[in-house]
Amino acid sequence: MKVCNTCHKPLALSNFYQQRIDSKIYYKSDCKVCSRLKHKKWYNLNKEHIKNYAKNYNQQEKAKIKNRERANKFRNNSLNKISIQNYREQYRKDNKNYFKLYTIKYRKINKVKLKRQRHLYYLDNKSKILKKHNEYSKRTRIYSWRTTFKYEKWRDKIYKNGNYTCQMCGKQHCKLNAHHIKPAKQYPELRYVVENGMCLCIKCHTTIHNTIYH
Repeated sequence: MKVCNTCHKPLALSNFYQQRIDSKIYYKSDCKVCSRLKHKKWYNLNKEHIKNYAKNYNQQEKAKIKNRERANKFRNNSLNKISIQNYREQYRKDNKNYFKLYTIKYRKINKVKLKRQRHLYYLDNKSKILKKHNEYSKRTRIYSWRTTFKYEKWRDKIYKNGNYTCQMCGKQHCKLNAHHIKPAKQYPELRYVVENGMCLCIKCHTTIHNTIYH
């Protein structure tokens, strides 16, 4: 039994509306009849306000639909696609630090979720992953001589002979690579010969490989 605040009548709990707060059930202070009467009075007083609100809401939804249609037409054009891509690339370049911090936070918050996604991806694409792994292992066997102590000595000698400068463009204080004049695959005897080496920067090294060997 409970007493209503408006009519002051003792009634059963079935005559009151329920309300859940933090997984606990509470009964409202007014009975169902009194609450309905209050709702009708409030509706009659605020009838015009409700109609105006509904009209404005419908107009806003129609405007959103029109804007979406215009945006889709703009995106579907071939010339506009190129401009959008250029804008995205510039935005990413200007806000690199923001994206880095955002990715770090997202990975910390969603560690468990990302592990599950990786596991599911591995189960779905197990055959492809194993093929790539086998190809990578073959490549590492072919280029395993680059991890030896002899290769490190040979590389250091070439850097010293070149005075830590690129012999093509003359750059200094940059990342350098030791280049084989005659390729090491075709001439394995000349892998560790100092006369077969050149000190180059990364750009010059890539241009030589793209022009001569490809």
